[in-house]
Order: sequence, then structure tokens, then C-alpha cells
Amino acid sequence: NLTKLRAPSWSGELIDEKVSVLIPARDEQGHIALTIESVRNQIGVSDCEIIILDDQSSDSTATIVRRISEHDPQVTLLTNGVNPPDGWLGKPHACHLLSQAATGSVLVFVDADVILEPTAIAPAWNCSETKTLVWSRHIPSSWQTLQLSGLCSHL
Repeated sequence: NLTKLRAPSWSGELIDEKVSVLIPARDEQGHIALTIESVRNQIGVSDCEIIILDDQSSDSTATIVRRISEHDPQVTLLTNGVNPPDGWLGKPHACHLLSQAATGSVLVFVDADVILEPTAIAPAWNCSETKTLVWSRHIPSSWQTLQLSGLCSHL
């Protein structure tokens, strides 16, 4: 029952490592700006890069991210114009490309239609035993990740 799940407590400690927030996006023009803004508003994250991979969108997703990145050096746009290699599905391949571009020691994967609460990343990181956090509508149960409710909402 989702009403019984709680967000972790947080005493305000900062993440002392560089955080790479990685956002795979395809046809998310209606959501991407809000998602980026929710990442930019994180409390407790002092060194953060936000990398968005536009994965062959047919809408203005890349244009929106490009405009944001022109005014915020924290935001980087990558584009992927090719289909994934044999044996790969689109989203896992996009996440792989994002992880290769990341320079942080902490990787946070966020779907392009997720809005993080301002205190989502730091408290999740402080109670995590992994170096990877994932906020997604669908998380394979085999992934070694921390899944927390109450820290984000889906658009």
C-alpha cells in the first residue's frame, strides 16, 4: 500500500561528492523543463551536473533543453540520432550513453516526466548503500537501486 511508504528522514547533511543527474528523454516537450527545474532546485547537492539525452524526439524536446543549457552551464544536452545496437532496447541504451558522459561519482537517473521534491536526492543518497539512484515509472526489480516514494511525482 503506497500510503504506508515514507520518505527518508534527512538531517540536512550535504552530498560531498559530484552528482550527475541523467535524464533520458524522447518526445517530452511538455515535461522536460519542469523536470530540469526540479533537479536544479535540489537542496543538499552542492556539485551537480544535469545531462539530458534527447533520443530521437520528433517534438521540441531538444530545443527546450538547448535553450535552458544556453543560460545554465550545469545543464548539458546530448543527442542520439541512431538506433540502439543489436541486443539493446532504446531506454537502457540511452541510460548507458548518459552514464558514459557523466563525470560525477554519484549517478541519479530520472525519467523526463518526473518532478523531484526539493529534498529528494540528498536524503535518498544519505540512506542509500549504492552509488546509483533511479526515479522512474518502471524500475526492473533486478536493478540494485534505491526506490523511494514521497520524493517525486509523475506528470
